[in-house]
Amino acid sequence: MTHLLHPLVPPSALAPSRSSPDSVALVSEAGTSTYGSLAAEARAAAGGLREVGVSTGERVAIVAGNESEFVVAYLAALYAGAVAVPINPTAGAVEMARQLEHVEAALALVDASGVGTFESSGAELP
Repeated sequence: MTHLLHPLVPPSALAPSRSSPDSVALVSEAGTSTYGSLAAEARAAAGGLREVGVSTGERVAIVAGNESEFVVAYLAALYAGAVAVPINPTAGAVEMARQLEHVEAALALVDASGVGTFESSGAELP
């Protein structure tokens, strides 16, 4: 089965996942990820986004630091056909609330680096 990225994402974005699935795609403190494992993880997360009701064109806020979770979340949003909206996890609560309100995100994916500020922001998502 072929999994395509949303039409607005160039097909070459994860082409190495098909041609060189065992090549290293990402190196982080958590370890290394191959193109194949990164694509598989992003596809699985995209399925989770669809299961909770994220539709094509909706915005998904990603409140995450420079970690592998950010990459997976970003690609998952693209696989789901959503618009990935990175939000700085070190922004203050007021600024984060303003950003989240402005982008009208349907959902926020928040990693450990941003959870405290996210909760303090009082942001209300649909």
